[in-house]
Amino acid sequence: MTTEPKPPALEAEALLRLLFADHGTIDDAAAAVNKFAADATDAYEQVLEINVGYLDGKHPFPDRVHVSTLFATFQLELFDLMIKWAEFANAEIAAWPTTEGLGMTERTEAILEQIKQRRSVLDPSFKAGS
Repeated sequence: MTTEPKPPALEAEALLRLLFADHGTIDDAAAAVNKFAADATDAYEQVLEINVGYLDGKHPFPDRVHVSTLFATFQLELFDLMIKWAEFANAEIAAWPTTEGLGMTERTEAILEQIKQRRSVLDPSFKAGS
């Protein structure tokens, strides 16, 4: 506990498949994002069920419930973000005519402008798939 932690790492094959979506079809890209969302939803529900059980005294180490719960809040927020992002990504993919050679479309530019302004593409004021 006294050493510096390593930086966070994220491993998600579905995201790697999305990064190379131009080598597949729109259906392939959507399937990868849908699997990503389904996995995040399943994980969310599992963590939620475990943690709600703590209210009934089901924590195996009652003296540690405060740290387990704090950790769980991160997991739940992360899984929720993944689910919301997948909805955004699916709307974007559905608007593509193909996965190949689209380059800098008006929509891509709008997304990049949103990023440049440090604003979330998940912000309700930023319409997905427009």
